[in-house]
Amino acid sequence: MKDIEAYFVYVDSLIRGSGSIDQEVYYVAYSPVHGEVRGRLKFADGSFLEFYEDVVHSGKTVQRKHYRYHYMREGRLIFRYDTAPHYPNLPTYPYHKHTSTGRVIESSPVSLKEVLAEIATHLEGGKHS
Repeated sequence: MKDIEAYFVYVDSLIRGSGSIDQEVYYVAYSPVHGEVRGRLKFADGSFLEFYEDVVHSGKTVQRKHYRYHYMREGRLIFRYDTAPHYPNLPTYPYHKHTSTGRVIESSPVSLKEVLAEIATHLEGGKHS
C-alpha cells in the first residue's frame, strides 16, 4: 500500500470515530507519498469543521506542509488553526490559532486528531465557548 493511501485510511478512521453526523471528505493522491485531504464534518449540535491538509507521508513520518482546521457553530467561529503566512511576528510562525474572540495566538503544529479531540471538549456538556 502506498504511504499516502495508508494516511487516507487513518484519516477516515479518525472521521468515523469523531462523532460527526454528516461527512463530506475528498482525498487526492499526487504521488505515492504526497496528497491532500479536505472536507466538512457536521456535528449533532449543528457545529461543523471544515479542514484541509497538504500532506507528505513516508513510512512513519507525516509532514503537514499546509493545513486549515476551521470550526464554527451558529455562524460564529469557535476556532481555526492554520499555516497561512499572515502572522510572521508570532514565535510559532507560520502556525497559529484564531480564537472565538477574534484574537490570533501562537500555536504548536496540530493534527486532525488533536483538533477532533478539542472539538469533543466543546461538544461535551453542550459547551458553547
